[in-house]
Amino acid sequence: MSLPSRISGLRPSRRGRTRGQALVELALVLPLMVLLLAAALDLGRLFYSGITVTNSAREGAIEAGLNPTSFQAGQPCDRTANRVMCRAINEASGSFVTVVPADVSLTCTPSCTPAIGNKVKVTVVGHFSLITPLLSVFTGGQNVTLTSTASAQIITAPILGSPSTPMPTASPSPSIDPEPSGSVEPTSSTSPTPVPSPECYPPEVSMTVSPTSGFRYKNPGQPGTTFNFSASATNMAEPLCNPIWSWNFGDGAGTSSLISPQYVYLAANTSPGFTVTITASNDGGDGSASFILRVDNP
Repeated sequence: MSLPSRISGLRPSRRGRTRGQALVELALVLPLMVLLLAAALDLGRLFYSGITVTNSAREGAIEAGLNPTSFQAGQPCDRTANRVMCRAINEASGSFVTVVPADVSLTCTPSCTPAIGNKVKVTVVGHFSLITPLLSVFTGGQNVTLTSTASAQIITAPILGSPSTPMPTASPSPSIDPEPSGSVEPTSSTSPTPVPSPECYPPEVSMTVSPTSGFRYKNPGQPGTTFNFSASATNMAEPLCNPIWSWNFGDGAGTSSLISPQYVYLAANTSPGFTVTITASNDGGDGSASFILRVDNP
């Protein structure tokens, strides 16, 4: 065997060189692909957190319109004395954004007294943290502060059992005794009997879900299924019994205090599915209903 033939036999094949080049290129591109994927996930979480903070401010304003004096700044949730805080905090609980009692504030114009023309404004500040530093170039840092403000008209409910206008009282009229006794007996008018206020009873809750199954969010090109939820209940006696609606969408992240919310899942669960629960509460007690919702991968 000649020397040139031996040397040519030691050279690597063209196929081996191509495979090695592909592995090197994959090693160079893979970190960039993972970083871009994490940044896309961060962007979706940030968008969802902005919606959550907006809904939290709206829910707080709705409750403040019904109970403007039930607010204690910086104090934890209390269904008796701090209902506005409860509604705002519960809307943001379990999401990607953090809202604590110190982040909720309330102002009234011109006052918080239930009167026609008075308005209330609720401001909620949420704290969000990015997973990757890529988006921090645009947000100004790894930690992002989200703020939303909502206003509502303070509702004045009529007082049951009191007439809207004062009833005239007839003056005593004399009645003449047919016998000539000379005495005069006055006749007085009868006052109306006040109507008692209705009692509050535990609500009986039912719910509807449409559609009954769907897909999770994957990316902007595959936004997932928008599920529509609706609740109804008897014995709520709104607004006199101070009703509160509380949805839990079962994925550990989604909650709502709207009667008919919408929700898009970021995770899938097909066996058996997410347990969606609606709880209706008032001064008389609580009632709940649940539904198992299947969410598939796209």
